[in-house]
Amino acid sequence: MKLMKKTIVAFVSLVWLFIVTFGSHAQTTVKLPAKAYPVKVPHKTDAGVDRYWHVTQILCLGPSSGGYKFRIYGKAAKSSSSHTINMMYLLPNNRVQIAGAYIFPAITEGKSFKFDIVSAFKGYAPSSFNGFFIHDETLARILENERREAAQKAETVSPPPALPEIQNIVEDAIADTEIPSTEQQPSETEKDENIYDTVEQMPEFPGGLSACMSYIARNVKYPTIALENGIQGRVVVQFCVEKDGSISNTVVTKSVNPYLDKEALRVVSSMPKWTPGKQKGKPVRVKYTLPVHFRLK
Repeated sequence: MKLMKKTIVAFVSLVWLFIVTFGSHAQTTVKLPAKAYPVKVPHKTDAGVDRYWHVTQILCLGPSSGGYKFRIYGKAAKSSSSHTINMMYLLPNNRVQIAGAYIFPAITEGKSFKFDIVSAFKGYAPSSFNGFFIHDETLARILENERREAAQKAETVSPPPALPEIQNIVEDAIADTEIPSTEQQPSETEKDENIYDTVEQMPEFPGGLSACMSYIARNVKYPTIALENGIQGRVVVQFCVEKDGSISNTVVTKSVNPYLDKEALRVVSSMPKWTPGKQKGKPVRVKYTLPVHFRLK
């Protein structure tokens, strides 16, 4: 509980920092419903998101499914598989409202992309706001770690190159000689039990992300007690895709209700095996996050 409170405080502080930064970019207030569509929506992304999905434009296309449809345009700064990204509405007077966690698509470096998102519930988009702030804590943390490691390497003095050259010759000669072993050594993949946040090739559900969302929609069972009490919302579940594609370590990172949380964990745990993530061509354990929506009709 203390860790969760610290995370929330850190997240709110980070959001506040970007709201202040965003102020000079969000002078135009978007009003919904608009007189005419599409309507251009100001936006700002944190550095972690921007290193992959460089968003160039967001348009509101009008009402859709009880909310509003937004189209996101951009150009991939770096290749990546699909990822859940947090989006927030920036309101007047430096207030913020969570829009939701949305799936951003798989992208290829240098190529343009566009995709649509729809606000989750009726009235979920505010009647007026100053734009979107797009944030992902995991990507921001990875970028910060990379910058710190790069700074540490820059401070390290490289050793003279002469000795490694002689050593390489000896190592190559040993490598060419077959030495029988009485004990089978574990492979590099077997040794690596780390759980990665992002890898070169992210895990994938059989058939892709749309098939994953369809599987969840088909298999989720609305808890009777939640149905009778009119409880709905979006539960966010984090899990690990193992080297063999199986699902483990399921945990709720955004709770709505104990009954909805339990069902979200059940349906995610029951998913068929994924195609595992790979790092340097070898299967590794990868952390993944999915939203499970419970909506009353």
